[in-house]
Amino acid sequence: MTTYADRLVDITFRLPGWAIAVGCSVLAAMLGWAFVNRPLLALLPALLVLALPLVLSARARFIVVVFGALTVFQSSDQLTAPKLLYLFALATSFGAALVRLPQLARSPAYHDLRPMLRAAVVLFGLILASLPVSVLYDVPQKMWLRDVAPYIMVACAPVFALDAQASWSARALRRLLVAGGVLGALGFMIRWLTSRQIADLSFVPVGLPTMLLASTVFAYGVAAILHGDRRRLAWAVLTSLVLAMLLSTGTRSVLILLTVPLVIALGSHHRLTQRSARLVVATPCVVLLVLLGAQAVVRVTNADRDILAARTSLLFASGDRSSDQSYIERLAQTSASWEAFRSHPFLGTGPGQPIVWTNFANEVQLSTVVDTPVSFLTKFGLIGLIAVAFMALGYVSTLRAFRARTGTPTIVQLTLIGFGAVVLGSALFQNPYEDKGLAIGLMLLLAVAAREASDAARGTQSDSMSPDARA
Repeated sequence: MTTYADRLVDITFRLPGWAIAVGCSVLAAMLGWAFVNRPLLALLPALLVLALPLVLSARARFIVVVFGALTVFQSSDQLTAPKLLYLFALATSFGAALVRLPQLARSPAYHDLRPMLRAAVVLFGLILASLPVSVLYDVPQKMWLRDVAPYIMVACAPVFALDAQASWSARALRRLLVAGGVLGALGFMIRWLTSRQIADLSFVPVGLPTMLLASTVFAYGVAAILHGDRRRLAWAVLTSLVLAMLLSTGTRSVLILLTVPLVIALGSHHRLTQRSARLVVATPCVVLLVLLGAQAVVRVTNADRDILAARTSLLFASGDRSSDQSYIERLAQTSASWEAFRSHPFLGTGPGQPIVWTNFANEVQLSTVVDTPVSFLTKFGLIGLIAVAFMALGYVSTLRAFRARTGTPTIVQLTLIGFGAVVLGSALFQNPYEDKGLAIGLMLLLAVAAREASDAARGTQSDSMSPDARA
């Protein structure tokens, strides 16, 4: 099949030699003038060259979008040059994926992902509607862009999943899922062990600290143990190690992951008894592996055991207004966000508007990202709940479409159920949209599930055309 790149090359080589020479000379003169008078403008051709692989290759797009986010979003909250470059790559990749969309419109994956694609359109509409609100309240556009970037990534996730599943095999996508989830767990562990002075790992350049992305590989491992028939021991070791890394930080939100095995075990009536029995048998083994993994993490990172023990004790004890500093600050952030929402309940204050709150030391703080689910209402108001409802309904409808396509629940479909439970649980403590791992994990899981369902559909069609079926 002839591609756009083939047509472009063919048209170029049909031009006469003098036309190519004149064109190159004019382009060289323009670049020389730009380099002298407008240095930043001279970088445009370089950006175009860098964008060319993203336009021509769906695999390059997916790799850059997934692992680029893990690389650039590990830095500060400021909109730095690497982040702007990543957003440029994200926009270029999204445009190329949209151009390819008509070619995929008749595929089984497009039909299955259509509810999520509709929800993405609604979320894009909410993001665009928030821009004039932010302008009304004098929020700089740069701050608005930095704040809506995670929401844009979530809205792009179904499109990238559809684009990727058409170019990658299910096996390759599962490997990307495991790689991304493990990197997310490593980033989360390194970030919090360092910031809480449990261990000094600041010299390790591992990417974005995200619990939601780490939860994808954890949920997939649990589903493979409870529902799969192969390599259950390997998945038990990997899953236990991921959970040990997350628990070693003493972060209370990690406890949400403990609900995943139960949710996956009850996720479908098909083979429910088998999964329940495996859960009972596997739980003590996994607990032992987690303990061993935690000891290994402590030794490898040279963590301070006293600080770690004090922090770990908070996992099951919170709410003490005299000593639990993070709990007090979370209450202050929630109260400040709620007051800001009450002042503008319908449209919110717009993304990029800082939330003012007082920390444990009675110091006034300003931040656009706070640890409270109310921050979503503060930024988008009640109208934002429409987009949330569309995303939730689209997620459930897409999961049902996958199930109808395969006939029986699969490991990745049960993983989607477990991942949904983690997102829902985290929404009780924070705004999950602020975790960029939500978008990355969503596009990875949807891509694997869509490809798997498409393969099942092709297998069914092949069976229906066999001589035995015709007989």
